Amino acid sequence: MKDDAYSLELLPATLKRLTFTAANAIEENLQYLILLFPYFSGKIRASPIGSYGYLELTETGCAGDGFDIESAIRINKIKITVSGADLSALTFQGAGWSTESSAPGSLALAYTSNEFMPPAKIQEILNGLRFAASADLDSEIVLQVSNTEEGDFAPVGPVRMAFRGGATWVLVEGKALTWGDVEAAAMDWNAFENMKK
Repeated sequence: MKDDAYSLELLPATLKRLTFTAANAIEENLQYLILLFPYFSGKIRASPIGSYGYLELTETGCAGDGFDIESAIRINKIKITVSGADLSALTFQGAGWSTESSAPGSLALAYTSNEFMPPAKIQEILNGLRFAASADLDSEIVLQVSNTEEGDFAPVGPVRMAFRGGATWVLVEGKALTWGDVEAAAMDWNAFENMKK
């Protein structure tokens, strides 16, 4: 009888003739076969990016803060897609990253390597991609990796990335400010609205 998937003889019904060395050889062969095929596993690390759920206009958002790379085999391209109602205030910076496509509500950035990237390298490259905004902005980022010959893996995300020029209610709640605290600090409305982290 043959295994149709690989056309190999099936193992004997009883493994009495299987030695320790032979068993190890089977494992090594399977590992070799597995490593011939692209594989990727990643998850969301944090959503949204930034303390108190947002980024001030003086801060930069790091793509790597949103994702954890767990496993990667034969991956040579990383893609980050940013989407939002209006991304005109958004800028990015990162060595090796280029714009793949750009529209008012979408920005696709790509990093392509001549070599396959292990998980730590993919994480390092994501950590090097930073976003900034010159005005209030709401966006989401999605990660997708691929083997340029075999195709894309399922995307990971979205991760929320919001920029704000002034204080948010989440910041007020996060700092546990009471009306008494505001009065004690002699804050007027302008100071309250422009409170920083």
